[in-house]
Amino acid sequence: MSASPLPRTTRSTAAPASARSIRDAQLTELIGKVHADNYGVYGVRKVWAELKHQGHQVARCTVQRLTKSEGLSGAVRGSKIRTTVPGERAVRAPDLVDRDFVAPAPPADRVRNRNRTRRGRAGGRPPALDQQN
Repeated sequence: MSASPLPRTTRSTAAPASARSIRDAQLTELIGKVHADNYGVYGVRKVWAELKHQGHQVARCTVQRLTKSEGLSGAVRGSKIRTTVPGERAVRAPDLVDRDFVAPAPPADRVRNRNRTRRGRAGGRPPALDQQN
């Protein structure tokens, strides 16, 4: 008796479409229409608002997911224009001040007392005052 390479199933090879995939197909068509009708400048927020205005009840996250899957995006205002691009062989100006960006070591007394608290003791003196010579 030989075992078959694939398990047998009772389901046919083509599963019926789920309710979500059917609704997604309908919404994708609506989203594409709203996006195209508005010259391709509407983003997720405005497409969602327009769909609500037309009477379609749809979640914003659903519009975002479908918009992203279709590769649609809205217009972006205020993009920066880069006017000056440095040359590939440009030499940076030397540091005329000879700055040194290395931090010095912290004072020894701060390292020793860094975990002390500011609460007083039973004697009434804070711990920082007890450490002084």
